Amino acid sequence: MTEHAILFTRWPEPGKAKTRLAPALGPEGAANLHRRLTEHALAGLRACRDERGAEPHVYFAGHSAARFRDWLGTDLAYRRQSTGDLGVRLRAATTASFAGGARRVIVTGSDCPGVTASLLSQAFRSLAFCDLVLGPATDGGYYLIGMNKPHEALFSRMPWGTEDVFEETRRRARTAGLRVALLPPLADIDRPADLPVWHAAQRHPAPAAPRLSVVIPALEEPARVEACLASVEPCEDVEAVVVHGAGDEQTPARANRAGALVVPCGPGRGRQMNAGAAVAAGAYLVFLHADTRLPAGWRTAVEDILGDSDVSLGAFRLGIDNPGRALRAVDWLVDLRARWWGLPYGDQALFLRRTVFEDLGGYRDWPLLEDLDLVRRARRLGRVRTARSAVATAADRWTRLGVWRTTWTNQLVLAGYALGVSPARLARWYRCAGDRGARVPPSTQSEAPREPGSVRAPEHEG
Repeated sequence: MTEHAILFTRWPEPGKAKTRLAPALGPEGAANLHRRLTEHALAGLRACRDERGAEPHVYFAGHSAARFRDWLGTDLAYRRQSTGDLGVRLRAATTASFAGGARRVIVTGSDCPGVTASLLSQAFRSLAFCDLVLGPATDGGYYLIGMNKPHEALFSRMPWGTEDVFEETRRRARTAGLRVALLPPLADIDRPADLPVWHAAQRHPAPAAPRLSVVIPALEEPARVEACLASVEPCEDVEAVVVHGAGDEQTPARANRAGALVVPCGPGRGRQMNAGAAVAAGAYLVFLHADTRLPAGWRTAVEDILGDSDVSLGAFRLGIDNPGRALRAVDWLVDLRARWWGLPYGDQALFLRRTVFEDLGGYRDWPLLEDLDLVRRARRLGRVRTARSAVATAADRWTRLGVWRTTWTNQLVLAGYALGVSPARLARWYRCAGDRGARVPPSTQSEAPREPGSVRAPEHEG
């Protein structure tokens, strides 16, 4: 599959490049910074080409292609930008790439030093699941846009240069029925107040890829996703990938503001977690439910456990966020199960090396028990270990139906699974039990695909 990575830039001429920085740097200094930003951006495009074969294309303004080749190198494709506003130029560039045989196209500028090869590759991977990928800039625009085919409506009559560009682009995408992935927000360098972003990028270059990726399936849980992401604390070494169901606007918006990569996906928690893992860049994968928070020091625990080559999968202890004695008993029983039989549940934030996850073929697209199935298959490859620290997970599922009724229902489901009853039939059993008591909480509604013979997935801890 041909992929094009397009960079928009201009000749670093004093008085014409980065003019809004001239009051702080002078015309020569502003042009010199633009030159360095362009070279920095092209280093990312070249690294992305080396990593996945994406063809780098430079769309330039000012001077000639020959002068740009002398400056930036002869290993790039050069093309002059069209005349007109930014929308006209973006539409012309993307249309030309698709006409030239590209199947995925992303466009970025030279203003954002946070655009790395890892981020570009992540954008391309997102297009395997989505129609459009956007990188929101902190000033209200976007630093990257990617697509699988031309979408002219995203560029016409756009209020370019305003803080409404990103939201207006999302609105138009929703109107067109496009599935949109959101990259983490980054800062452009346009004004003197933005200069610390460039200085920080020079002092602390971003790593090629994060070491840990936390994948969070969610559906209509904006407040819980925010609390969940606060426990993750995304940073250079840790990325968060939120995979959300269709029709939910608040959850992805809040997740993106918290620094997460956001990917839309159809229903089914196993399907969602596989989609998140496919987009994630980390060597270690942590699968965290949206109603669960990681403990302090979780990164050290994950790296210590997965640093043991004999371990195939790890998990945290279960901690239900409720002081009741009955739920403390559930915590204790689940902990015994995880330690004695090596069978932790999904609510315990399962984690494993990417290589192991890929060897296992990921999660099965089941309406329930996809986590138990993954753990059982992982046990064939090595030991399963539980960390000393505990996650904090919401108690809703137990308080709605009652602790012992929920636990009893879960055990019946597990017994049926052990006896060979199909996950689809077990899901129907569980749904009937839930309908007699209370509605299934939002965290369970994201699990099961709506297909004939299947229902939404149960929670089966305890």
